Amino acid sequence: MIPRQRWLSDFSKNVFRLSAGSMVGQALTLLMAPLLTRLFTPADMGILSVYLSVASLFLVFSTGKYELAVPLPRDDESALGLASLALRVAVVVSAFVLLGSVLYGMFFGGWAQNPELDTWIWFMSISVFSLSATQVCIHILLRRKQFVPLSRVRVVEAFFMNVLPALIYKIGHVALLVATLAAHFLSFTYLYAAASRHVGRLRSKIRAATVGSVARAYADFPRNNILQSFTDMFQVNGLVFLIPAVTGNLALAGLYGLAIRILQAPLWIVVNPIAQVFYSEAARHESGSADTRRLLGKALSRTALLTLPVPVVLLAAGPQLFSFVFGEEWHDAGMIARIVSPWLYLDYLRTTAVRAVIIRRRQHTLLRFSLVANILLAGAFLAGTPLGLGFHGSLVAVSVSQSAMALVILAWALSLKGHSGSDESRDEG
Repeated sequence: MIPRQRWLSDFSKNVFRLSAGSMVGQALTLLMAPLLTRLFTPADMGILSVYLSVASLFLVFSTGKYELAVPLPRDDESALGLASLALRVAVVVSAFVLLGSVLYGMFFGGWAQNPELDTWIWFMSISVFSLSATQVCIHILLRRKQFVPLSRVRVVEAFFMNVLPALIYKIGHVALLVATLAAHFLSFTYLYAAASRHVGRLRSKIRAATVGSVARAYADFPRNNILQSFTDMFQVNGLVFLIPAVTGNLALAGLYGLAIRILQAPLWIVVNPIAQVFYSEAARHESGSADTRRLLGKALSRTALLTLPVPVVLLAAGPQLFSFVFGEEWHDAGMIARIVSPWLYLDYLRTTAVRAVIIRRRQHTLLRFSLVANILLAGAFLAGTPLGLGFHGSLVAVSVSQSAMALVILAWALSLKGHSGSDESRDEG
């Protein structure tokens, strides 16, 4: 057992290392947002939101979710076998995405009734592979407790996503595409170089037999986590698809996308660093141990305290704040942020709690909760029109339903004592 004072000190230091880069990256995002919202229209931002949402859809299964298991094995050979397996799946999925893009261009071009979006689809495979490989590298570095590269990559990503579009804005919405592709690819190459430095000598130990054995030992990860990740993706990005489908207004998707982008700033600055350090530390303990439960409680309390100002400020003055910072045409984005901020706040806490569920191997139960949450989300939004609630009223119904489900999941995650699978399964192969 690690002495408590030293353990908490290491936890705080590692959270700070991860948060530092995220803070710089989000500072760039927030500083550049007022300029970008004046250089690009809500419709342009809507195209970007749809593109990123489609990429997130493929990211759900593009690695088989084997990368989530990389921090768990006790031996490095099994961990690298999982990483190798995840990368192989990513290559295959990206190849199919490229084939799908070609077939779409040949037979279905114009189906989306948006020529700009049709152009972006050709580049989807680059984003899918880069994002997939990035996730694998992140979990290798988490296992090795190398938090500095994970911090620095947030700055790289933020620079290309936010500064580059402003430098090349004269080429129109394509500037957003170029910046997105550059951010995705360069983030991957940087993390791949960092991960290679720490596992280079071990790479020769990866054998086909190792990859096959870890695939069998961790077969529950794709089985449970792919559908789980889809439900998580749909929970936030699903409305990006539903809004234009129901309203026929791509600009509304852009307004929603900006609201979510601002609300996700605490996710990168506070929530993800705390959740990642918790996962890295807790994976070394027995899943039901006092150390794990105490660390989870500490992680959740810090997340709750540090992110509380977000919903408080947005509930008080969201529309006025967005109008002042981003311009009058983004007033409705502030209204959207006000409505969904309680839901996103509770989702910050759920993000950390889910890491404990993965360690305890209880994803199958989490999946049931998440499917119910998704059904409620889609039902609440789609029911808004026939019930005469309007767009904002439908979002209120969504926010209330998702807040309730987040509370249910939190209460359940905190009640868990251990995982249902055998400890031996973590050491097979």
